[in-house]
Amino acid sequence: MNTLAQIENLDKKYELNNANGIEETNTINYTFIKGNIPILLSAPHAVKQQRNGKVKVQDSYTGGITEYLCNTCNTYGIIRNHNVLDDPNTDNSGPGFAYKQKILNTIKEYDIKLLLDIHGCSDYHNFDFCIGTNNGENINGRKDILEFLYNKLTTIGKTVIDECFKANLNENVSRYISHHSTIPCIQLEISTQFRIDKTHLEKLLPILQESINIINKKYLY
Repeated sequence: MNTLAQIENLDKKYELNNANGIEETNTINYTFIKGNIPILLSAPHAVKQQRNGKVKVQDSYTGGITEYLCNTCNTYGIIRNHNVLDDPNTDNSGPGFAYKQKILNTIKEYDIKLLLDIHGCSDYHNFDFCIGTNNGENINGRKDILEFLYNKLTTIGKTVIDECFKANLNENVSRYISHHSTIPCIQLEISTQFRIDKTHLEKLLPILQESINIINKKYLY
């Protein structure tokens, strides 16, 4: 099975029920993946979400991409798997907040040293990738990790920092976690073509895998 087919297969469960995800069976609407290296990947918009009373579309393939990276890089992961009219990136109560609480508990239990919060954005923005750091506040002084990731992504597409998606709201996953822990937290917005187009996705995945592996070996200890 080629890489794109693997991503599509992993993402099927997030696309169920008109992209509302798997049938609700309990109050926990996320999947937790246990890894071996102290990096946690997050995909809070793998399924549809509700924000300010309006249903928002899913960030297509972010669930499958995140799960694939967890499996191939042995990272920890948390992926929202069904919509109960919540949004972890805007809620500080209910299921959305439980998602962030799980992240904080995972950081403490497994000594996580980096959070990478993965999102999707439209192609009409004038970039391929946006790294959100809240003007550096969310990365807890780790400019070296930011610069490394930026330089890797620029090899395959236009990459910006803190444009449009700054992760600067108190409710945002990466900002909230950075303020309640000591680890660097990065929000990564990936354009539609780099998530859905086979040619672009096949460029992106090796870059993310290599980045995760190098960050783990050279920057976290």
